[in-house]
Amino acid sequence: MFVLDTNVLSEFTKQIPDPIIMGWVAARSPTELAIPFGALVELQRGVELLRRTNPARAHQLSRWVDDLLETDMPFLKADAAVARLYGEMNVVPELRHLWVLHRPSQRRGPGQDLLIAAAAIVHAAVVATVDVLDFLTINKYFRLPGLFNPRSQAWEIRPRTRTNGCAAPSAIQSGDNLVGGTLVKNGSPETNTSGDSRYASRLWQLPPNSSTFGFEGRMGARSRLPCT
Repeated sequence: MFVLDTNVLSEFTKQIPDPIIMGWVAARSPTELAIPFGALVELQRGVELLRRTNPARAHQLSRWVDDLLETDMPFLKADAAVARLYGEMNVVPELRHLWVLHRPSQRRGPGQDLLIAAAAIVHAAVVATVDVLDFLTINKYFRLPGLFNPRSQAWEIRPRTRTNGCAAPSAIQSGDNLVGGTLVKNGSPETNTSGDSRYASRLWQLPPNSSTFGFEGRMGARSRLPCT
């Protein structure tokens, strides 16, 4: 399963979305993709900020978020396990730039990278993001199950399967997927390797002259595993 960062989701609200990212999403079954709690926070924050200057556009984007949540993509709630891991992340000094509020003079608001990372680790899911640097930093202290950049089509951290409770390298090839933390070779009953673009095309269609949310969310996912 792939946990989608805000910058992947919001790409499809642009007037000219990245065709590579669109193609990657369309090639996945909806059940292979997940919307983390942190991404929804950032999406809604973007809607509310836009509501002050462009209420009509904010309404369009709010409806789009509603449609997004009605798809078959799972929504990862911030449950007790995620909350406890997130709390652990918030005391790591080297990650301070990800959990301390930005100064008032800066436009960017508080990021959700750590919260997204916590959800990905708890659910043994791969983080899909175009902003990999923060995630690589988190991975130094909380090992991510995987990190993938859908724009460059590059694995920054390859998924791992577990053997005897410890993480071990796995061979990921074209057609393979990580579903529920388990490597699935060349498809499965719940994996659509051929892709189904119908849900993606419906989701990503917005009225003409669409623009981005006016923010780029800082989100990511990394967490500490028992094995070193």
